[in-house]
Amino acid sequence: MSAGAVVQVVGIGGDGAAGLTPDARARVQAATLLCGGRRHLGCFPDHPGERFEIGANLDALLARLAATDDDERPVVLASGDPCYFGIAPLLAARLGRARVAIEPHVGSV
Repeated sequence: MSAGAVVQVVGIGGDGAAGLTPDARARVQAATLLCGGRRHLGCFPDHPGERFEIGANLDALLARLAATDDDERPVVLASGDPCYFGIAPLLAARLGRARVAIEPHVGSV
């Protein structure tokens, strides 16, 4: 039985896709499941993967991410540093630290 896909959490700044590192941009481009708030997803309007808009639906997000299999490449976009009062600690706690990889962006602090 599969343990599930590794969820890539990518921090994104106010400059959107232009501010991502080449590695982070490649992860987003390769994603089969792209999750984020409306503003974050708006930075990638032509992304061909499944889109999941995060709002007041964290339980649904966690269920969808928990259900991923090894063939999926999920990416969660988050503002700035996703570990600083962001979504990354919640994902790691619920999915397991081994299933979450984090690439932060510069935070506001």
